[in-house]
Amino acid sequence: MKSLLFVVGLAMLVAAALAFLRKKVAAGDSGPWPFHARKPLSVPEQILYFRLLEALPEHIVLCHEFSESTRATTSRRGTTGSTG
Repeated sequence: MKSLLFVVGLAMLVAAALAFLRKKVAAGDSGPWPFHARKPLSVPEQILYFRLLEALPEHIVLCHEFSESTRATTSRRGTTGSTG
């Protein structure tokens, strides 16, 4: 009798979890993503980067543009600004 109650309780728990997940997935992403796409380097920066790669083959050339302070976002009004 105890095992039957355990199985029924477990089945109810699984059904509740599935219903919760379906509701969460159905809601989905209701708004636009707060970030917009942007090229990591401008054309002059790309030219300089590739020149540095050719000039310094034994070194690792890193780009400063990947820092978090240069990431652009869209504010609530739809204007573009920086997070930093």
